[in-house]
Amino acid sequence: MSGRWKLWAAGALSLALVAGAWALSRRDEAPLKDRGSEAPTSSASAPPTPARYSVSVRASPNPSALAAAFDAFLEEVPLAPRAPRPAEVLRDAGAEPDPLAYRRALEASLSAGGPSAFREAVGLLEGGLGGSDERLRFQHSQALAGRISAPGALEAVLAAIPSAGPEARGDLVFALRGSRDPRASEALAEAYSTDSDPRVRAQAGFVIGERGAEWPPLLLERARRTARLDLSSESTPLIKSAADVLGVPPLSDSDRGLLLGTLQRDPDLRRRLAATRALAAAGAPPAEVVGAFQQLAGDPSTPPELRARLEEALEGLR
Repeated sequence: MSGRWKLWAAGALSLALVAGAWALSRRDEAPLKDRGSEAPTSSASAPPTPARYSVSVRASPNPSALAAAFDAFLEEVPLAPRAPRPAEVLRDAGAEPDPLAYRRALEASLSAGGPSAFREAVGLLEGGLGGSDERLRFQHSQALAGRISAPGALEAVLAAIPSAGPEARGDLVFALRGSRDPRASEALAEAYSTDSDPRVRAQAGFVIGERGAEWPPLLLERARRTARLDLSSESTPLIKSAADVLGVPPLSDSDRGLLLGTLQRDPDLRRRLAATRALAAAGAPPAEVVGAFQQLAGDPSTPPELRARLEEALEGLR
């Protein structure tokens, strides 16, 4: 039994004891005669037969004693300490927090505090977590993602995204990874396709790629249209997120041709690495990619990082 229920039970017991004491104090304390103790009389002038015995009511319990007993009972009831609020968790983390310990403490706070605690945690993220570093923001987002199925949680995140700054917006978008609600899927597709900040779009692309084939086909195709353009961009986050999205199976013939062409002919190493990752993740038919992978892996002019990625992909295709 939780501490809260024990306290309620103790309160109910107290009320019952007090009510009993009041009832006893109101009773008539006169002697009670046994109903069968009087002998029948033969005439009106005959004296009544004395009762064989009588019962006296005991004195009612002392209210002060009852109160003392109740206080003693409460002292023995173990009550769980109140979980800190999210703002208190952030404050207690200190100047050099342990990100994982912070996440565990925040998860406990969200679990105990209900919808109001979740809204408070969203507000802290909007405010930048007091200037905390990226590791702490990541763990904060992870904690939100773990509780986003709770009542009112998804609504709180969706309401905060439009007005949040780029950094907080990306973290809030990342928190949507914990939801399978269609509204979350739509918000992720919208963020990936239209957000003005590459970091926000990259976070949305990561979540889309992570969820993979679970995505509604129409939303996935919408994201792929954006990813095809991002693959040729100059933004490293967008190039990486393009690989996340294009790597979601099934891989169309046109996308396979785009990725192979990028791998073989693009001068930018970032794009070639992204194309290799997308081809491997999407499960491209080995007969169509193994030859290109082997040729590039054996080419002395292939950059070492790309060669290592190709050899890793070849190992996975065997």
